[in-house]
Amino acid sequence: MASLEEELTCSLCRDVFSQAQSLLCGHSFCPACVRDTWGHRKAGVRGRFTCAQCQEEQGVVACDCCPPVGEKDQAGTTVAVKTCLRCEVSLCAEHLQPHLERPAFKTHLLVEPLGDLTHRRCPAHKEIFLYYCADEQVYVCSECLLEGGHAQHRIKGLRKVEEDLKVILKSLLQKADEKLNEGERILQEHQNTDLTITDMSVANDSQVERMGVDLQLQVERLVLALRESTLRERQKVMERLQNDCSRVRVDLSKTQDIHHYLASLLEETDPFLLIWAFHSDDSRLLVELNCPLFTPDPVNLDRKYIVEDIESKHRQFITETLHCLTVLKRELSTSPLTLDTNSAHPLLSISDGLRSAMRVKHRLPCATHPDRFDHWAQVLTVQTFSSGTHYWELEAEGFWDIAVSYRSIGRKGKVGNAFGINKDLLEVFSKTRATSLPLHCPYNCAIDLLPGTTPPRGRLYSLSGNETKAMEEYIEDSLAAGSIRPSASPAGAGFFFVEKKDKTLCPCMDYRGLNDIKMSWSLTQQHDRKLAAWHNRRKTRISSRMSGNRVGVALDYGAGTITFSEVGPSNTLTYLHNFTTSFSQPVCLGFGLYKPELHSRISIVRV
Repeated sequence: MASLEEELTCSLCRDVFSQAQSLLCGHSFCPACVRDTWGHRKAGVRGRFTCAQCQEEQGVVACDCCPPVGEKDQAGTTVAVKTCLRCEVSLCAEHLQPHLERPAFKTHLLVEPLGDLTHRRCPAHKEIFLYYCADEQVYVCSECLLEGGHAQHRIKGLRKVEEDLKVILKSLLQKADEKLNEGERILQEHQNTDLTITDMSVANDSQVERMGVDLQLQVERLVLALRESTLRERQKVMERLQNDCSRVRVDLSKTQDIHHYLASLLEETDPFLLIWAFHSDDSRLLVELNCPLFTPDPVNLDRKYIVEDIESKHRQFITETLHCLTVLKRELSTSPLTLDTNSAHPLLSISDGLRSAMRVKHRLPCATHPDRFDHWAQVLTVQTFSSGTHYWELEAEGFWDIAVSYRSIGRKGKVGNAFGINKDLLEVFSKTRATSLPLHCPYNCAIDLLPGTTPPRGRLYSLSGNETKAMEEYIEDSLAAGSIRPSASPAGAGFFFVEKKDKTLCPCMDYRGLNDIKMSWSLTQQHDRKLAAWHNRRKTRISSRMSGNRVGVALDYGAGTITFSEVGPSNTLTYLHNFTTSFSQPVCLGFGLYKPELHSRISIVRV
């Protein structure tokens, strides 16, 4: 109750008012305070005023019918709520009532309060502008119409022009909303990309750090292997030295024994014993004394062997390092992939994580979607790629296709929509056909040449002025109607003109074969594990067979190369097939699965 009383109390005089005058800011005052506060303004003149409660500037127009300040009509009000362009007066809520209630005022045009009407008057006739000439884009008054200067022009009342403009503005606003939504979508995608890049950066940092640890371990193993090699060679030499020394010691020991024996004979005093002892051992002594001492060859470290061993270890180290770098390159080139369920054929079961597909015997329930394959058991990935190098690894079993494809590949029907079974542009725009205008069924379009001129040569067909105008109008109308859109194809359809009954030209398109411009490049493993590469309906047999189930796909968009390889147990790659082309659209990966009895399935592997 107290709050209601507060709302009905004028904040200037603190009296409860029976009538309230609201300002643009929403605060209300009694009419007397409003008139006293702003009464010094001339009637009908817009002024800048400050709200006594919130201090916000107010742009208001005074009522032309209210008494000016100084007169004693305290019930009047001074703030206009509408301006009548016919009467050329600004009216407050009270004085506006006749215009709203009486039939005589029904045709009067009421607009928001206007302080100055001079720029809304015709400078020639001094009347208020009530009409608009769309041809000259000028305002006109009633006298201007009577003079006949705009007799053949499109004249509309201001209210009608306002309605038409609002329709246009609503359309533009809708386009602006669509553009805002598109911008927000793009921003969201880029923000998601930022998050993805952040996650990938963290993963890359981890991979690089792990690779650094692996390389450090390899260096340590190389140093340890070189030390062991040098130590083995030194031990080998030391063993030889020890053996040689042992043999020399044996010879020295024998010679020492002979020396002692001979010395003892010299000390013998009995001639009989001396002669007997000498002659009994003289031959043995002579043999042993004449036998040369064992003299070992000089012993040194076999530096050649050490160098060769070091070179061998170094080559092995380089091979392992290059392998690590190759694995790191593949890991850094790996881009995230998820399967597009909207494109999946009903005979494919997609995992919850959207990273694997399996061929099933019976169709799964799924919603109808224009992107869905309805004949071939195929599925595309959500992500597309239009630049850079990328690498993926896949686990594939059974009868399968692994393809790189444009998303524009056909989804409906059998003919021309299987991976690798798509016609290329060569059959539509061949060199032979490009040098002359193609034939058009069911009739041919003749081109009349000026007398004395020769037929045009080359592949360019210049348009005449009429043809150019007809084509521009056709494109503008078709774009506005939404029946055509800018093409992402590297070439367009053949363009020609047909003369209509009214002698104007009608642009026509040659669409023959254009439905086949959907390219893909595929590697196929059949039920017997034989491999083949498919592109543009051409099959290339691959002699080798896979020993495992892991396939690597490398894409270099800029270079236009697609390489399929088998990934071995130690992450070694065995080349299978390579495509070289020139991409004209973003590409994605596609998978086809057949023969459910072979348990055909494909999974995207996290490298």
